[in-house]
Amino acid sequence: MPPFQTLLPFLIPTLG
Repeated sequence: MPPFQTLLPFLIPTLG
């Protein structure tokens, strides 16, 4: 599992 800091840029536009 990649670091959460790496997932944040991907999750933010997905949730928005």
